[in-house]
Parts: sequence; structure tokens; C-alpha cells
Amino acid sequence: AYGFPLKKSWIYKNVLPAVRWDALKKGHEGSGMDVNRLTVGVGFGLTQKYFSSLVRINYERCFVDREIDILSDEKDSDKLIVGLILVL
Repeated sequence: AYGFPLKKSWIYKNVLPAVRWDALKKGHEGSGMDVNRLTVGVGFGLTQKYFSSLVRINYERCFVDREIDILSDEKDSDKLIVGLILVL
């Protein structure tokens, strides 16, 4: 992971780009995964320390090949996520 310091911002100390891929499969039969998810985002650090307190904005794109009964519409739909993470 890479972080880039921000010198001219008085609120945000650094920016942290992120890309993640994960997948789910219901059973062992067949090939490939049932649900794939790609997450692309950026975090804005509130402290000098990377991966500490930050504001995070992510976009998740889900690719559903076969429905999995443990997933709901909220879990396997595309979404924009804005989060505040505070490390005390």
C-alpha cells in the first residue's frame, strides 16, 4: 500500500489510494467464483500516520455469476461508501 503526503491541506495529512478484489463461492462444485467484488477507493488521513484515522470513499462493483442465498440485495449490489474511521 502507498500513501502520499499532502503538504498544503490543514485537514488531511495524506491520501491513500486503494484497490481490492474479493470473491465468494457457495460450494466446491463447478469452476470459477459465484460472486466477485471490485472495490476502488481513496482515503484521506487525518493524522501523519498512514492507515490511522481517516475519511474513506469507496466504490464497490459486484459481479454476480450465480446467486448465493447468504447475500442480500444490499450486500451484492453496486454501492458508494463513505466512512469515517477514528483510531484513538
